[in-house]
Amino acid sequence: MHNLMSEPSFLCIMVCSLQAAEDLVKEKPELAELIEPKISELCQQFDELERTTKEKGERLFDANREVLLHQTCDDIDTWMNDLEKQIESEDTGTDLASVNILMQKQQVIHYVVAQTL
Repeated sequence: MHNLMSEPSFLCIMVCSLQAAEDLVKEKPELAELIEPKISELCQQFDELERTTKEKGERLFDANREVLLHQTCDDIDTWMNDLEKQIESEDTGTDLASVNILMQKQQVIHYVVAQTL
């Protein structure tokens, strides 16, 4: 199981670790040959991690944008089909009240279509 950590927490641990390593080098200069290459390697690995994370984030964003586009197209298609059914309805109303309701629905359809164009 992976241990998930937030980016700010990871950065904090990283900075604290580097600071501790630098403090150790100051206290015991004889360890500099051993510690400084590790610090450099760690910094390089962190830079690689940042670059990889950024690239993956961009790919995820692009993939999500495609999904949203398809969802939007599907929503528009559904809306158009519903609108078509309302327009093709053969219901002419049976009395004044039902005719008025149908006329209001028709006005809403005209308004919605006009607003989308």
